[in-house]
Amino acid sequence: MTDEFGKLKKSEIIGGILYWPFYLVLTSLVLTVIFTLLGVDVTAELGYYKLNVAFFAVNFLAIVGIFHHFLLEQLKTAAQRPGRMALMAVVAVCIYFAGMVAVSRLMAVLEALDIEVVNGNNDAVMDMAGAHFWPMLLMTVVLAPITEECLCRGLIFGGLYSRSPFWAYALSMAVFSAIHVAGYAFSQPVLITVVCFLQYLPAGFALAFAYRKSNTIWSAILAHGAINLLSMLASRFIA
Repeated sequence: MTDEFGKLKKSEIIGGILYWPFYLVLTSLVLTVIFTLLGVDVTAELGYYKLNVAFFAVNFLAIVGIFHHFLLEQLKTAAQRPGRMALMAVVAVCIYFAGMVAVSRLMAVLEALDIEVVNGNNDAVMDMAGAHFWPMLLMTVVLAPITEECLCRGLIFGGLYSRSPFWAYALSMAVFSAIHVAGYAFSQPVLITVVCFLQYLPAGFALAFAYRKSNTIWSAILAHGAINLLSMLASRFIA
C-alpha cells in the first residue's frame, strides 16, 4: 500500500462533509417541493419513480463535482494494477455473499418465530425496477455505487483509516447501513429496522476491504456495482 491511500484534497473533505445533509435529507426535500410545484404527484407510482431518478442523478452529479480529483487520481491507481483492482472486487463480492449466509440464517430464525422482515429500501427499488428496469439498472449499478463509495469509503473510511483502522471499518459500515434503512426506520418495529441494518453490514465490510486491499476506490465501486447488478438480475429473472 502507498501513503496516498485515502488521501483527499481539503476541498473534497469539506465539500463531502457539507454535502451529507443534502444527501440525507435536503436534496429529497428540495426535489419534492420542485416536483410538487410542477404538478407531479410524488405519492403516485410514476411520480415517486421520477423523484428517485432525480435524486440519484442530482446526488451523482454533486458527488462527481466534489470528488472529481479524487476519482481521477484513484482511476490512475487502478490503471497501474487493473488485475489487483478486479481481483479485490471479486473477493469483496464473495465476502458479501458469505456474510449474507449468516444474515439469512437469522432471517430463518425470525421466520420460524412468525416475524416477517420487510426491507423497505430493497422493496422500493425492486418495485421501481419492475416497471423501469433499465433506468433503475443504470442508477443502482453505476450512479449509486460511485455516490455511496465516495461518501462512505472515500470520505469516512479513507479519512479515518490512518488514525484507527477499527473505527474506519466500524463507522463506514454503520453509516452505509444507516443510510439504507433511515427512510423506513420510524415506520416499522425496531427489531425489523435492526435486522435490515444488519443486512447491509456484510456489504459495508466487503467494500471497505476491497478499497483498502486494492488501494483504489474503483475496486469498491466495481464490487458495489456487481452486487447491485446481481441483485437486480436475480429479482428480474429468478424471483
